[in-house]
Amino acid sequence: MKRRFLTIANPISGTASKNRLGDFVVRCFNELKMKNELLFTGGGGDARRFAEEAVASGSVDAIIVIGGDGTVNEVASALCGSDVRMGIIPSGSGNGLARHLGLPLDPVEAFKVTLNGHSIACDYATANGKPFFCTFGVGFDARVSHAFSKCRRRGKFAYLRVIIHESKSYKPQKYRVSTPDCNFSREALILAVCNSSQYGNNAYIAPHASLTDGLLDITVVNTGNPLDLARNSIELFTGFIKNNRRFETLRATTLTIESEKQMEGHLDGEPVMFPQKIEIECHPKSLNVYCAGEPEFKPILTPIAGTLQEIQAALSKQF
Repeated sequence: MKRRFLTIANPISGTASKNRLGDFVVRCFNELKMKNELLFTGGGGDARRFAEEAVASGSVDAIIVIGGDGTVNEVASALCGSDVRMGIIPSGSGNGLARHLGLPLDPVEAFKVTLNGHSIACDYATANGKPFFCTFGVGFDARVSHAFSKCRRRGKFAYLRVIIHESKSYKPQKYRVSTPDCNFSREALILAVCNSSQYGNNAYIAPHASLTDGLLDITVVNTGNPLDLARNSIELFTGFIKNNRRFETLRATTLTIESEKQMEGHLDGEPVMFPQKIEIECHPKSLNVYCAGEPEFKPILTPIAGTLQEIQAALSKQF
């Protein structure tokens, strides 16, 4: 029995125009003689609404998302707990979930993965009931997310400028964290709760996180001197954060985060304001996603990582 597809495309994500996206999708399905409906989003919330309507009608077996992590989050939120599978054609700037799943960034190759039909049952998590599939964060990463959302310019260089600008004035906040196994308080630069391994662009905040283990990986980045920010960035992209004394990691099925004031947060990179208490919970194997197979983490930049670490360690001693 042939599968019935709905494709939801965000024409603003990436560089492809709406016409090019449409032509590409139609061509792929015509060649395979498979049924598909194509819908374009016009604004925030459209992707989730389209997906919810499709699930309620029972008209599709799978939904393909063409977009970045924000669009993926919307569609995935509608599919959790259903039998409808999700395919991802990554076209955003970070593509965190797609990269974790080992999906090709080339759209044709990514389509092939979906149409080949292999899927896995993935976990997802909620923060005060709001779903996320890659990462949740409070702290500096959330501040950057909020600031970047107000920028007219997009892209990696614009994002880097925001990081540099915000790092000059950001003051770490104190958090109280409770899990079934431990309680602690920290004045942290970043407090990240991860369902998958990375923010996107191969920036690994939880290198060994798994989408299928029923656990959330918690990474605490403690405060340090100004050079630590540079070192932290290197550790993210090499995947060697476990060797950095500023990082603490643990795992839990649920946790509570408390602070003395409202918290700037993000869900899969999208800015969200949270109250003084946040309840986070993992929901095991609740989302079916097409993939090439969840890959084993392999750090990048391995040949130069040791040298970079030594340079940063030497410089840090001067402060």
